[in-house]
Parts: sequence; C-alpha cells; structure tokens
Amino acid sequence: MPKLLSVLLFFSFFLAHSQMLVTHHPNAVEYGRALSWDRENVALKADVFRPETDDLLPLVIMVPDAFFTLKKNREGAWNQLANDIAAQGYVVVSIDYRQGMNPDIGVLLEDEFVKAITRAVQDLYTAIEYFDLDAKSGSNHWRILPNNTYLFGYSTGAMAVLHATRYFSQQVSLSRVDRLLRAVGGWPDNAKKDMLRSSVRGAVALAGGVIDTMMYAELDRTPLLLIQAEMDSIFPSEMGQMKVAGLPLGMVFGSEVIYRQGLQRQKLVRLLTLEGVDHDLDEFTALDDVLFSVLDFYAELSSMLPDGRRYGRPSQSIITRTDRMQRNELILRIPSEWRFPVHLVVTNGSNEVIWSEQDIRDTHTISIEGWPQGTYIFSFTYGEDTRKVIRFTL
Repeated sequence: MPKLLSVLLFFSFFLAHSQMLVTHHPNAVEYGRALSWDRENVALKADVFRPETDDLLPLVIMVPDAFFTLKKNREGAWNQLANDIAAQGYVVVSIDYRQGMNPDIGVLLEDEFVKAITRAVQDLYTAIEYFDLDAKSGSNHWRILPNNTYLFGYSTGAMAVLHATRYFSQQVSLSRVDRLLRAVGGWPDNAKKDMLRSSVRGAVALAGGVIDTMMYAELDRTPLLLIQAEMDSIFPSEMGQMKVAGLPLGMVFGSEVIYRQGLQRQKLVRLLTLEGVDHDLDEFTALDDVLFSVLDFYAELSSMLPDGRRYGRPSQSIITRTDRMQRNELILRIPSEWRFPVHLVVTNGSNEVIWSEQDIRDTHTISIEGWPQGTYIFSFTYGEDTRKVIRFTL
C-alpha cells in the first residue's frame, strides 16, 4: 500500500497577499442542550473564528478530539488550525460536545464507547442544524453562506464526522450506532436528512476511524478527505483496537479501509498519509500539510457548486510562515504550472541579496533564523524569463 494514495493538486489561483484578519470568539454560541451520560443537562457551546469582513462566507464546523473522557482539545494547535482556515475566507465553528462514559465496574467499556460516539453524532447534527437555520434566518448573525457547510473532525471528533455523514442517506442501516440513535430518538428523519444533504458539501477526517463496517453498505455520496498519521498509536490505518493510555476501547476500522470502500462505491474520496507522524496534534510536524490539504479539498468542492462560483480561498499562498514546533521557517509552495527550474532571489529593504537558489520546485523550506523584521522582496524567475515578485513582511 503506498504511503501517499492521493494528494490534492487542485490549485485555481495563488495568494500573493496577506491572509484575512480573524477574530476568535470563545464560547460565543450555545447551540443546544442535552443530557450527559449521567443525566446532567449540559450546555453545548462553540467557539467562532470569523474573518473581519462583511461578506457571506462558507462555514466549517470543526469537531475536536476529546477521547470521550478527557477535556476537549479546543486550544493550542487546534485553535491555530481553526484560525488559519478562517483566514482563508471561512467562518469556522469549533464545537463542544458531550463527553464522559460510565466508569462503574462491570459496565462493558466497548458498549459505553459506542454510546459516547452516538452522543457526539447527535451533537454534531444539532450544531449543523443550528447554524443552518441561523444562516437562512433574517439576522444571519455570523454572515454564513447558506448550504455551504464543510466538516472537519480530529481523532474522536473524526469518528463523529465519519459516522454522522453516512446518515445523510435515505437507506436503512443496522450498525450499532444506528440502533442507538433510533433508540434515543436521535436518528434523523427524512426532512432532517434533506437539510443535511443540502447543507454539507464535504468532510475531512484527521486521524480517525469507524466502529462498524456496516456503514459501508450506505450509498452516501458526501465527499471525504481522510488524513492518516502513519505512526498513529491510537487509531490503526486498517482494522484493529483503538487504545487510549494502553486501554483498548474497541475494534475500529481505519482510514485505508474507509478509502477502499469509498472507491468501491465510486465516492469522491481522498487519502493523505502523513509519514512519520503520530497521533498527537500538538506534536505534529506536518500541520501545514494538513492545512493545505484541507483548504485545497474545500476549494475543489466549492468549484463544483451549481452556480459555478468559488467560495473561500484555496490554501496556496506561495509563501507561508510557520513558527510551530519552535521552527522559524518560510515554506515556499511552487505552483505546478510554473516551468522548472525556478530561480529565486530574496532581497531586503536595502536591496541587498540575502538568499538565493538556482533550482527550487514543489515545496521548499527556508530558515529565517536571524532575519530582522521588515519587508523582503521575493523575485521568482521561471520559464522564458517569466518573473513574479512578492513582497513579504516578517
């Protein structure tokens, strides 16, 4: 099995200007209330990341990791990803959802795990419906473009996304989560399924899986991007036990299984494997790869809309700065249609050459350790003396 089964190469235009300014609104929305595993009535809240523009923008609902037992991961690298996605022209909502499982001795842990997934799926449905209704209301408080919702889940949040999107189909299913949803009244009726199908354009599942192969019987057509961490110690890429702190929670089916099943169903499905990466998002050395892949996927899906318009921005800033993991670097992503070799000269405000390279292509990293703050001129030459000049400020 190749490490990289599919990489999105859908670039429509390239950003040579700065990202939008984004305002983070912590716990800005209470999108619903629901009973926790111990019957407590809890508020379901969400952070909102919105660019500073009055334009109507597509919505991305992000479902974080929680392990169903630990504090949600709505901070650190997760918030950085949310901010970076919003900066490219999206309203991003990072939702809370019900956590916790019955710890009583004698309770079957795997059954409690399935119930936790079921609660997460219910809460994701509630969030989609809440923001869909708001977008179609007269107030439209967050200035969301109706019927343009994208999902992004990580770890257990990815499980919620994967299990939720399959229920957009009208077909009957017999999986364990399905039966629980029906039992607790959380199974969406046909009217809600119509809303979900018309609203949600696609989904991304980062480092997740599913608990039941019955899900593949569905003829769901929701486009899906799967991102698998090659060295994931929690979610297997194929079939195996999901483990938290060494404790097995149940059998899961990983991204490569879902990918193959999607291809068999002629579904629009992509798989990106992050080589040498483990599960922990805060320790990822490939966050930029995640960001670029997600944004390119959303941009590709927006190009398929009936009106032919493109919403949001693709990821491809030619120059991107990253300070994550104590790195201080610039990442150059060379457009595929440029003719190689590409020659780059970087000059400072005094027109002094501080960096040059005769042959760069694809993705290239430059260390900017020691570079003073200021504006730098990046002069790219390619093809028959074609030039592109970008001003970049540190």
